[in-house]
Amino acid sequence: MLIDFHTHTSKYSKCSVMTGEQLATAAIEAGLDGFVITEHNVFWTAEEIESLRTKFPQIKILSAVEITVQEKEDILVFGVIQPEKLYKGMPLKELVEVVKKYDGFCVLAHPYRYKDVVAEEIFNVDIDGIEIASMNIRAYMLEGINDVRLKRNMIAVACSDAHSTSSVGVFATRFNCIIENERDLVEALRSKDFTVHRNKEFLIKQNKSMGEKIAMAKELIKQGLTDAQVRDKTERMINISMSYAIRNGKDVTYPLE
Repeated sequence: MLIDFHTHTSKYSKCSVMTGEQLATAAIEAGLDGFVITEHNVFWTAEEIESLRTKFPQIKILSAVEITVQEKEDILVFGVIQPEKLYKGMPLKELVEVVKKYDGFCVLAHPYRYKDVVAEEIFNVDIDGIEIASMNIRAYMLEGINDVRLKRNMIAVACSDAHSTSSVGVFATRFNCIIENERDLVEALRSKDFTVHRNKEFLIKQNKSMGEKIAMAKELIKQGLTDAQVRDKTERMINISMSYAIRNGKDVTYPLE
């Protein structure tokens, strides 16, 4: 099964520009067998998820969450649908303890996106996986990501981190098993029996158009705009992390392997 397990909608993630219905439609058009909604610090209710499933019975729709912890890292949590136990700003150690208690699976999302280091606590807790590919992971981040992955023996995963329909399924994971629910997803991730999917044609086009975006960002940065102002001025064509990277002379292309 081909599943994109890191997506956001405008329902609960202000940074997203697509509805749940638009996400589902884009996922079907991208040839996905399923997707997971991982809003920032908020779960969809069981009723909301079931309503979307009813509208789109041809694709598997699962629920998870992305928590921003006290240490300013983002952690994807699967298999623990416990809104009262997971909250924005909770200490990373506490989050990992909750995930272990409920037999879930947690993933460090897009490390090195906004800064040149990861929180020291990352090396002191047992995080299951780490994102090695997504729409918010660029070439300059890979050295650090691989270093963390090897030091902590994390499982490497890939997913889109889509905030718009054009990004859905660009990165995804092809599992060699059937996934029917959130518990199946946890077991499939633990098995490591999966491969990374990339839409290389799309990524090549994105990399080719990168020169124009870099020039635009550099000009706005030269004018004294902050990274958030660059994002707003370009109507999110250039996001905060990309502006940060360009400001610091980093390689913002998408890795193809």
